[in-house]
Amino acid sequence: MLLENVKTSQLDFPHYKRVGDYLLGEKLGEGSFAKVRVGLHVLSGEKVAVKIINKEKARKDPYVFKNLRREGRLLQRAHHRHVITILDTLETENNYYLITELVSGGEMIDMVEGSRGLPEHQVRRYIIQVLVALQHLHTHGLVHRDLKVENLLLDDRGNIKIIDFGLSNFMPGHGENQNSSKEGLTTQCGSPAYAAPELLAKKVYGPKVDVWSAGIVAYALLTGRLPFTVEPFKISSLYKKMVAGEMNHLPTTLSKNCREFISKILAANPDKRPTVDEAMSHKWLKEASDYSQLVATNTNLSAEEDERVLNSDVIKTLTSSLGFNFSEVITSVQKHRPSRAFAAYELLSRKAERTATKSNVVSLRDVRNEMERNRAKPKNQSGESDSGFENKSSSSETDVANKNLKKSTKKKQTEISLDIQDIESTNKKETFAKQTPTSLPLRPVNTKPIRYTPGPPTQLHPTQKTGFRLPRIDGSLDRATAKPINQPGHRLISSIDVEHRMSNYDEVVRPSNRVNGCMPRHHFGRNPVRKSNTLDRNYKNSQNNSNNQNNNVKKNLLQTYKKLNFPFTSGNSTLPSLFGSSSNERRTRINPLTAPKH
Repeated sequence: MLLENVKTSQLDFPHYKRVGDYLLGEKLGEGSFAKVRVGLHVLSGEKVAVKIINKEKARKDPYVFKNLRREGRLLQRAHHRHVITILDTLETENNYYLITELVSGGEMIDMVEGSRGLPEHQVRRYIIQVLVALQHLHTHGLVHRDLKVENLLLDDRGNIKIIDFGLSNFMPGHGENQNSSKEGLTTQCGSPAYAAPELLAKKVYGPKVDVWSAGIVAYALLTGRLPFTVEPFKISSLYKKMVAGEMNHLPTTLSKNCREFISKILAANPDKRPTVDEAMSHKWLKEASDYSQLVATNTNLSAEEDERVLNSDVIKTLTSSLGFNFSEVITSVQKHRPSRAFAAYELLSRKAERTATKSNVVSLRDVRNEMERNRAKPKNQSGESDSGFENKSSSSETDVANKNLKKSTKKKQTEISLDIQDIESTNKKETFAKQTPTSLPLRPVNTKPIRYTPGPPTQLHPTQKTGFRLPRIDGSLDRATAKPINQPGHRLISSIDVEHRMSNYDEVVRPSNRVNGCMPRHHFGRNPVRKSNTLDRNYKNSQNNSNNQNNNVKKNLLQTYKKLNFPFTSGNSTLPSLFGSSSNERRTRINPLTAPKH
């Protein structure tokens, strides 16, 4: 149900590139170092926003390039209702990708531009949500440092979403600056029109720079213009105007409490400027009808996290249909950690909510407790958890298990001794059918044949007979199952392994003759796979040489028998039975493993 129409969505989505699980489509915006494009998550069919940071452009600014990957870590820590949610991060040689939720309510700047300001009650609600988000950030030691109207979006319910944490940082004593002994931050960054005076003056500053920026945003939303402007634009002139308090005139249509709030929050002296908590308690903000509900967002945040529920149907889909690891999904969702598993869960959950799909839910607390119990006791053999989840492993863990099983099987096969009687009674066709397709070579890698070395064995397997030496396979074949003995070139192989190789190479390796039960070393037939005139001539020469050698051997044996007074006649069948009564019989292929011992 959740995976329906996914392929249709991919076909209907115009895109020019795919990165990971995402198709990249049309451009939504562009900045100095990055572009924002709409993306499609191929697993769920849901749309996302993809921020693409060009490394080559970012390298021109040492500060930006140094902190290229910090935004993803900050967004994870800043997870909040009024902060954009990060789903995943990807990195290639040329780009760094931030995958976030796609906010569909529009941009705040579009509402302000070309207007004389928004209604006071509407701006009041937006500012409360901005201050609530800043309160959450400051509690975790985060400073945004680039808060402006352009970085405010609206979701489908009309609520604020703060974006662009590229210039954000931790305060000393928090996060990555945990061991810093500085009193505050000193980097000059952000948009000058929204930056606090102490930041422009390169002085030590703290979280109150975000409060100043929130005051600039409130003024811009109420009036449609900025409070401090200079012509021509110079940072030094702007700074002087800020310090002097020469703010542009506030409309008289605004309420007295509203004008007081703006004047108080835009205090140039940071010591006189209120903190976020003090600003949120101002009487103008308390005039909102839903003030207590908006302010209680952070208060109820920890309680909501403890009572958080998970969509069990989505998790079952991820683990059973898409091959995700159960514990990885739970951990990523619990910690809001940007990852492939977290993105898939969030997007599938939102898809289920949007389509009003009836789903089963389970408490996150119960799932955590169950995982702790499973760590303390042996795993359930059925793989079914008490929460109703199928605790299946990911495809990667399954592959590892299969590899371990194959290794153990190969070890058992290498321990099987070479039993000649079993090989004689085994049908080659049945053996060939038992082999897996991946274990069979498509064509011989090397034309060198299986060769036996005459003479007494140096070391024998317990099941082998005296006088028989182990076979050696020359060529670049798989030697994974080989178990070396003392001397190089000798190994123990299983009967199945031998039969498999013989079934594959019988048509390629064609012995011209045998002497004393062994194949002559330099007399091999041609390879039928490779046909050429040169090979044909070599084959004819080898046949002639083998016939000459057979005649010489026969003459030597006759002379030896005469000296020993061995009783025989020329018509006796002893010699023909030894060398073959006809040319057709001599050409008959003989399996070296099943040949009689002499």
